Amino acid sequence: MKINSNYTHTYQPQNFKGIRVVKTNPDQFFNFVENYTDFCNKNIVFRAISPEQNNFFEYLLVLADNINYSLDWTIKNCTKHNILEENAIENLPMMVFTGKDKIKLLFYNIKGLILDHFKTGKISKNMLLDTECPEHLAVAKYLKLIADDRLPKFQKFLEKNNAKHVSFEEFVNEVEAGKI
Repeated sequence: MKINSNYTHTYQPQNFKGIRVVKTNPDQFFNFVENYTDFCNKNIVFRAISPEQNNFFEYLLVLADNINYSLDWTIKNCTKHNILEENAIENLPMMVFTGKDKIKLLFYNIKGLILDHFKTGKISKNMLLDTECPEHLAVAKYLKLIADDRLPKFQKFLEKNNAKHVSFEEFVNEVEAGKI
């Protein structure tokens, strides 16, 4: 019996998918989002230490718009009332979820919403005891409490899913080479 083989091997670089935790500053993040819009539209990209913290920052944008103050003023107001630490926004990583890890993040978020539903009373009672928080920052403080409470769970999620910590330059090189 004779076996004919027309197998030819063509080399293609391996297309790595996964989670990247990218060390960035605000300018690098905004430039990346502006210059790599297709990549950002196909993947989950945000600048925060967790999805819950990202929700907190998104809320601050809405709050600033609703109260007709700048985002900078709103952030300084959060710092003044001990909701945020000084320069907290400067040291945030960019989180990138690609491929099947986008679905894993979705399940993580759904699970978190269900668990948080049962904790709402506990966090609300703690928040009500804080009379120094102005009314316009009450929801922001609540969202920050949830983000802080869930941070250890998210860090375990990143570890379990082999998140890769990279510099901004390494990450851009991966994107441009099609490795992510």
